[in-house]
Formats: sequence, structure tokens, C-alpha cells
Amino acid sequence: MQQHAPLLWTILMVLSGFFAYYRISGAKFFQDWINRTFGSKAPVYAVIFPRLLGVLFFGLIPYGIMQTAFPEQFDARYLQWHNGGRIAWWTLGLLALIVPVIWVTSKKPAHLEQYPQIRYPQWTTGILAASAFSWIGYLLAYEFLFRGLLLTVSLSDGLSLTSAITLNIVLYALVHWPKGKVEVLASIPFGLIIIWATLNTGNLWVAVLAHCGLALSDEWMSLYHHPEIHLNQEKK
Repeated sequence: MQQHAPLLWTILMVLSGFFAYYRISGAKFFQDWINRTFGSKAPVYAVIFPRLLGVLFFGLIPYGIMQTAFPEQFDARYLQWHNGGRIAWWTLGLLALIVPVIWVTSKKPAHLEQYPQIRYPQWTTGILAASAFSWIGYLLAYEFLFRGLLLTVSLSDGLSLTSAITLNIVLYALVHWPKGKVEVLASIPFGLIIIWATLNTGNLWVAVLAHCGLALSDEWMSLYHHPEIHLNQEKK
């Protein structure tokens, strides 16, 4: 049991981190606080603050625990930038596949019922920038947890490559469950490709860049196509 403590702790951090994230971000007291504090801008902060919770629960807390309790199990090379050429080719190739699909999907009424996530009718450039930066921080923490921590600790714990990938995909699909069946199913092939890219490049930057590219292109295209939500260049 002692030998497998780092992996067990990592799995616990994934499950407890997402439980805390969904529990707090969906709690009535949290939503009431946002509504009281930000008034008419509450729809903006109701999305941005949960992403900041994600930075805390998926990134800062797991990083602190691993660095303190199991520093020898954490492979910091996965956070370093190397193999830049491979990163570029992987990222450009994935975005070339992803962006056209998102362009088509973002026009559909069913998609526009949920996206962009910030349901504020008149976006300013400030809202656009705040949303983008909160997405980047959230997804950096997200990929750190799954591809920078769970994957590497699984392999260093002695799991076979197949077992490590299976564990990663199962937990990755599981945390998408509150978002619906479509996102659960979509997470499986996307997760497999991102793991392949991570192993091929030796770091998590393709995962971060591709995931950010997916999220931001989806947000911007949904904003462009939405009939009732618009970007207003003038600050309000």
C-alpha cells in the first residue's frame, strides 16, 4: 500500500477535486453571493469564478501536495517546454481537425442553447479577455492534473502503458459526466489523442494548447453565431 501511495493520492485528488469543484460552483450560497456582489454582471462572474476554482482544485492544490508529500514521484519534465517542433506539428494538426468541426457545430441551435457559457447579451472586449484568460488558467490546471500528474504517476507507479491510459481515460470521462452524455463520449477519443501527443512530445503542452484552442474557438464561434449574444467593442 505504501508503494502505491502516490498513485492512490493522485486518484483521490482527481475525484475529490472535481467533487469539490462541482459542489461549490453549483451551490446556492455561491450563486447567491455572485448575484448579490455583481448584480447585472452576475452571468459573467458565475462562469469566471468557477474556472478559478478549477485552477485551485485541479492545479494549485495537487501541485502543492505532490511537491510536499511525493516530490520524487512527480516528473517535472512534463511541465518543461522541449521538442518544440513536435509540439507545433501536433497542435497545428489537431486544430486543423478541430476548428472546422466547431465552426459547423457552433451554428446549431442546440449548441447555442449552452454556448458561449457566459450568458451575457452584450460582451465587451474586457469580458472577452477575462473569459479567455480564465479558460487558459482552468485548462492549464486541468491538463496538469490529468496528463501532467495522473499519467506520469501511473507510469512511475509501475502500471503498464495500457493500464495507465485506461485509468486516465476512465477518470477523464467520469468527470465529464455532469456535462452530459455527448461530452462524456467526446472526451474518450480526444483524451486518447492528447495522451498520445503527451507521450510523443514528453510534455503536456500539446494538451494545453489544443484544449485551449478547442475551448476558445468554440466560445468565439458560438459568440459570432449567437442571435442574442454579441460582442460590443465599447466598454460599459
